[in-house]
Amino acid sequence: MKKYNYKDCKVCGKLFSPNTGNQKYCKKCGQEIKTEKHNVRALSYYYRNKENILLKMKNSKTTKTKPEQEQENKIKRSKNKKTRKTYLKEHEKEVDELFNKLVS
Repeated sequence: MKKYNYKDCKVCGKLFSPNTGNQKYCKKCGQEIKTEKHNVRALSYYYRNKENILLKMKNSKTTKTKPEQEQENKIKRSKNKKTRKTYLKEHEKEVDELFNKLVS
């Protein structure tokens, strides 16, 4: 295993011995940052697909759906799909605020 020079953690500033050349955070801070980034991604996914998620929840509570209703739901889902880039452009300020809250 290659030995890397000690680095300063970008969050807490403590010296640590990195396992890879790209490592920026100590082990403790790395786990926190990973969790925070995951939370931001999960929230952005939820807000992009909120109608589809709620629709799936509603459909799972009903016993059986009619073929016409299923077709209608597919059309609604296809119209509501947004790409990640489009969502982030529309909600960039909100996502930045959420990320800043999580980081601080």
